Amino acid sequence: MALLRLVNPSCFRLLNSFRYFIKQDFRESVSVECRVSLRKICTSPCVHSKQPEDMDNTMTDEPIKYSTSSARGHSSYDTFFIERGAPWYQMYLVLGSTSVFLLYFLALREENDLDEEIGKSLFERISGLEEQDLKAKISNAKAMGLDSKVYEKRLMEIQSKQ
Repeated sequence: MALLRLVNPSCFRLLNSFRYFIKQDFRESVSVECRVSLRKICTSPCVHSKQPEDMDNTMTDEPIKYSTSSARGHSSYDTFFIERGAPWYQMYLVLGSTSVFLLYFLALREENDLDEEIGKSLFERISGLEEQDLKAKISNAKAMGLDSKVYEKRLMEIQSKQ
């Protein structure tokens, strides 16, 4: 356990907080796995205000003073705006490529069979669906006391075509 405290203090604190749930013999076998898994998760170097040797084994419920913690020196700008080392012209290349793509697919390209199929309504695809829908709308309108003449007129048109 002392080796774990020297290598990764956050892993030691994690195991220490679960000391009532983890049996003593299981804790020793988990310590190595925890050390490896936390190294994979951590994406930035950890900064500790205390050295691992100075940390005590107990967790306290006392609040941490912001003015004395290392969080005081952290800038929120560094959290949200990270320099990635991208070339200065990358934004213009992405903007140009997207513009050409949209120009071709929205303006220059001719419609094909698939575009015409997508443009059809659901009532044109499934026969009898509009008739059933109109009957349901008429019964709902009558139950609510609303005018259903528009629905009845459309239903007559559909029935006369058949």
